[in-house]
This record gives sequence, C-alpha cells and structure tokens, in this order.
Amino acid sequence: MNHNKDIISGMYYRRQLPPAPVMMREIEGKGTQWINDYQPGSVVEADLIGSGCLLIKRKVLEIMDPPWFEWKCDPFRWPDLKPTERCSEDFDFCRKARKLGFKLYVDTSIQCHHAGLSVATAQGFTPLQLP
Repeated sequence: MNHNKDIISGMYYRRQLPPAPVMMREIEGKGTQWINDYQPGSVVEADLIGSGCLLIKRKVLEIMDPPWFEWKCDPFRWPDLKPTERCSEDFDFCRKARKLGFKLYVDTSIQCHHAGLSVATAQGFTPLQLP
C-alpha cells in the first residue's frame, strides 16, 4: 500500500525449473521474457505478473469489464486465440489492465511461496506431500 500503485504484486516464483520470478515483459514480435534484471527489495514494472499476492485498487475493477480473471488456456474453448494469446487467468487480467492504461508492478521485497501442486521459492520447488 505504501507504493500507491494501482496494481502491485508480491514476488513469487514459477513452479518449474529453473526458478524465475513470476514477472515478465511482452516484447512485440518476440513473445514474453522473464524479468531477472532487478534489484532485490525494489519495485519493478512488468507486463505480466502473478495474481497470488495481488493488491488491486478498486477503480481498476470498476473500470474493467468482468470477468476480471479468465482462464484462456483451453484451445477448445478459445479456438480463435493464437497459441501466444492463450494464457492463465492472471496474465489475462494483466493484459486487460494494460489495455485500459494501467501499469503493473512487483514489490520484490515481499517474498511469497507459490503454492499449488508444489511450493516454489528462489531456491527451487518442492512437490507437496499429500496425505
């Protein structure tokens, strides 16, 4: 909240090797690139960020048409999308927000564990142990 950004995420890592922060740049004609060139403890502007630890100002949701988060990975449900346009719900939100003129940021001082079928940190990932 101290950064007063419309959209800002804590930093967490993808659940695949090699570990990489879930923050990317979209480069025209070249696709996406993981952002690894940042100062620890800094705020980094990115094009695509994860939504597991996301602070969104209310005005963003009031301006954006719902659904705000939509899973667009299924080629059968989204046959008209190019493979590069298919994306998870968090990246879908990012693209919608950027189209509306909002910038997205990651506060790298907020370190999160990316949990799902595994837990990811900067050191790598560990599969969850199910009972």
